[in-house]
Formats: sequence, C-alpha cells, structure tokens
Amino acid sequence: MLNNLILLTFLPLILGFITLFLPQRSLRKNFACLAFSVGLIASICSFVSRPAPLELFTLVDFTLVLDYHIIAAFIMIFLNLFGLLVALYSGGYGVDKKSFYTYLLLLIGFANLTVMAGDFL
Repeated sequence: MLNNLILLTFLPLILGFITLFLPQRSLRKNFACLAFSVGLIASICSFVSRPAPLELFTLVDFTLVLDYHIIAAFIMIFLNLFGLLVALYSGGYGVDKKSFYTYLLLLIGFANLTVMAGDFL
C-alpha cells in the first residue's frame, strides 16, 4: 500500500501541475475535489494509525524526513478539509482564471509538506 505521508504530500502537487493543462473548468474543479477528498481520507487514516517517520532522500549531511506528530495530525485534517471546502464552494470565482485550482492544490500540497517536515529547522 502507498504510504499515506507520500500520498498527502505529492498527490496535490502532481494534480496541481496536471490541472494547468486541462481545458475545462469542471475537470479542474473535479481534480481538485478528488485530490482533497483523498487527502482528507488519508489524513484521517494517518491520524488513526500513526505512521512511522519516512526518510525520502539524503543529501550530503541532510536527510529529508517526513514525520507525523499528534498536532500535525490535526493540522493536516483541517488543511485538507479547508482545501476541499474551498474547491467545492468556489462557485463562479476563477471562471476566467485558469490557474485558480492549480494554485489551490499547490498551496495545500506545500502546506502538507511543511506540516510533516521533521527536520527543516
């Protein structure tokens, strides 16, 4: 099974870049709602099961670790819920802006990454 920490981080980022190339607004909105729904479910599952820290890659003396503390669990649930609600209720906003859902997905994806960062500071 795909690790929830990877899913929470990279799904909004990848779908955010995909929405740049989608021609219809309804497709972009559906992709955003799908990403946030999956993210909300994955964050709730991660809150219940408490995954182990995940090391993504190592540079010279730096290792990027995604960690999931209890306060990060609450923040992740509310971040993804906020993204889902914004995507659902955006309505007529962004009709002429093709990149609205792209920016929303990238914002939540990088916010998820920041919340789970175990060793950035």
